[in-house]
Amino acid sequence: MTTAETNSAERRAEQFVADLGEIHLDSSSRNVKLARFGALLQVVGAGMALLGLMLSQATDNPLDQSTDISLGLAGTALCVVGVGVFLRYSVAQFLRFWLLRLSYEQQQRQG
Repeated sequence: MTTAETNSAERRAEQFVADLGEIHLDSSSRNVKLARFGALLQVVGAGMALLGLMLSQATDNPLDQSTDISLGLAGTALCVVGVGVFLRYSVAQFLRFWLLRLSYEQQQRQG
């Protein structure tokens, strides 16, 4: 790259960062909150699954073991739902940013 191309690329990057600051992409948007909720579901689900496993191994009563195994399966299901929610909303947020970047670059090429 020549010096002029490097300077042009640096100016475009600085302008893009300045324009992002004007748009105010806040962290309180619905996608961010739901992505965090999905991550929380994963942690709670993994904890429930681990607790169910430990409790089912600690008793000889088949009725208690069945209840504890059910707790572990519910935790596993909660973890899977958390993964789905997290991926859906974090990917949506990333794609929104990607689209913003592409439209900005297209606008810069035209104008």
